[in-house]
Amino acid sequence: MSSVKKQLKNQRSFRERLRSLEDKVKMYEKAYVDSQNENKLLKEEVEILKRRLSRFEKDFAFDSSKATSATIYAAQNMLEESQMNDNQIHHDVDDSSSNDDIVINDETVKTN
Repeated sequence: MSSVKKQLKNQRSFRERLRSLEDKVKMYEKAYVDSQNENKLLKEEVEILKRRLSRFEKDFAFDSSKATSATIYAAQNMLEESQMNDNQIHHDVDDSSSNDDIVINDETVKTN
């Protein structure tokens, strides 16, 4: 093989490798942006859940020694309902991870 042909082959190989690396950079940049968006949404969800917990704790803070059985029963039911809602949020987030949506308080938030 002549020197010129060898040099052209090496240049072509270099350009192909460069294109491959450029494609990988684009892929990693997109993955980084996607992960940043997901991180932001998860932080927002944590804040929402913290506010819900804070409201729940304020609403149901009572002296159990003075509580009636009806009050305790109502508080237990509300706690169970809240736990089911929390489980549903996590279930919805898991289900939506395949289509990049997150459900927060029955609202779907697009990640793209």
